Amino acid sequence: MNYLFIFTSLFFIGFIIWIIKYLEKKLPERDERKKQEWESEQRDKEKINKRHQKEEQEEVKQPSSEKKKTKIYNEKIIYIKTKELAEYFNITNKQVQEAFQLLKWIVPSEKKGWMATAEGKKRNVKEGIYMGINYIHWDIKIKNNLELINVIENLKTNKIKTRPMTKKEKKVKGDRYETYIASFFKENGYYVWEHGKEKGNEDNSIDLFVKKEECIYFVQCKNWEIWKINHKEVKATRTDVREYLKENKEFWELIKKYKMKILYVTQKECLTKSAYTYIQENNEIIEYQVIPMKI
Repeated sequence: MNYLFIFTSLFFIGFIIWIIKYLEKKLPERDERKKQEWESEQRDKEKINKRHQKEEQEEVKQPSSEKKKTKIYNEKIIYIKTKELAEYFNITNKQVQEAFQLLKWIVPSEKKGWMATAEGKKRNVKEGIYMGINYIHWDIKIKNNLELINVIENLKTNKIKTRPMTKKEKKVKGDRYETYIASFFKENGYYVWEHGKEKGNEDNSIDLFVKKEECIYFVQCKNWEIWKINHKEVKATRTDVREYLKENKEFWELIKKYKMKILYVTQKECLTKSAYTYIQENNEIIEYQVIPMKI
């Protein structure tokens, strides 16, 4: 028992000595690390204070009237709202939006508000969302854009008609684009069946059948300027094609050995984000291509 007591006591004393030595070694290291962190924090604070002082000096130099009218988002571009443009040109917000639509700079957003087209983005725009509504701010230089000024002047004098297209006009426009796309594929070595022209309203959303080598495309053409195609319309086209093949079994027997795909063709970018996502997720059976019509 005495030996066990002595051994336990020695072990305990040795353990205490080891802890003391360990703390003697680590405590200075910890204090040094804290000191370095504090010095780094002070340097960061000094940098932030200097930057704030610089910004305050620049703010003083900027005229107060200019601060109220516009908002600076970066050092190079000053942005202006649609409302401020309307006040500048002495027209309504709606007329400004009509002008942008006629210039093909904006399109309706998938949710609410507007979004800039590829052409519109060339004018240095800033897009965002506020209260669930998409908005666009424009480079202040847009005030001097001759295209915009000309369209607004014509809107003011009623030289531009903004009435909706009739059904007949829409059909003529759509047929013209289908014919152009049919010629486009023929010139590129495809066999083309102008199904929509032959079947009319009973085409099951298939405007063209185009075939080359071992692949057949069911083509849906859209010559839309403003409205956008969402994922529901793409799904509906897929359903229509499936129904068409069920109803036309003889035709199915002829083509079932080929690889088949649905192809959406548009005059300009007009798919919503949800439609893009749906096509990407189903890219084995659906493709999308923009083919502008050259007049």
